[in-house]
Amino acid sequence: MDTDRRQPSKTTDRYWLLCVNEAYAFKKEKSFRQSGKWLIFAHKSVIDETWEKVKQATLQGLLGPSSKVSTAKENPNSNDPSTKVICVFTEDYNNQEDVQRIKDALRSLQIENKLSYKLDRDVGKYEKTGHTNLVQEVSYSSAYFELLEQIKRNEQGNNIQLIETDSEGGIQFRLSRANLSEAAYQHQIIRLKKLGFNLQTEESTTEGFLIFQTEK
Repeated sequence: MDTDRRQPSKTTDRYWLLCVNEAYAFKKEKSFRQSGKWLIFAHKSVIDETWEKVKQATLQGLLGPSSKVSTAKENPNSNDPSTKVICVFTEDYNNQEDVQRIKDALRSLQIENKLSYKLDRDVGKYEKTGHTNLVQEVSYSSAYFELLEQIKRNEQGNNIQLIETDSEGGIQFRLSRANLSEAAYQHQIIRLKKLGFNLQTEESTTEGFLIFQTEK
């Protein structure tokens, strides 16, 4: 199967573009594998450049057997049309050394996004359709933890303001749009979501802020 060379942001005739490492040497027969994938959720404005990094690393044998990316074609299973997903496949979840190797390789590509790992046996199952406990592992980048500590110390200025810290070290904070251009405000929202902070409220039209928090 050939690797698709098109850009996901400009592809509307299919849901996915695929990249295959033809030289990948599987260690187990297919019936004995518990395959899965690391998921990278990225804003549509940066999906092409993020996909190019993953695609090239897949072709160079730095990751697993294959990767794929969602395209601009509207997908009814998507929670957010502005966000696309890249799946980086691993041969066998039971081989944790290989699963962690691929995660580390993604970090070495300067991918700061929150990473989630799902098993292929759960393909077609989504939280929006009522399925739970689909994520086996979660990984946050060093940039996430650095920002988390800065927010706790109130070092992010007036636009990101700490609301509370819980007993486990999680936080809830406000992102204010005061004195920010629309472009700068949207950039902050995209960055916070990318790193893995959860949006808790819709934007207040009178106050002009959003509430984010860490996962429980």
